[in-house]
Amino acid sequence: MMLLAAGCSIMGTFFLLLSMVDAIQLKFGLVSCNIPLAVGTTFALAALVVAGLVFYGATVAYALTHYLP
Repeated sequence: MMLLAAGCSIMGTFFLLLSMVDAIQLKFGLVSCNIPLAVGTTFALAALVVAGLVFYGATVAYALTHYLP
């Protein structure tokens, strides 16, 4: 059950990232048009989210291996 909760949390974070990229594109322009501000903001957001997910995944993996019977 804990794995299911962690997996759903990661999927939710991914879909939140996609919606935030859409909001960035509405504010700064399309990423596919190579607008530097939109591309830079999108890459910065993606890097922060991926770093957070790696930290979350490592924390969940540690908790599953050390605290479950």
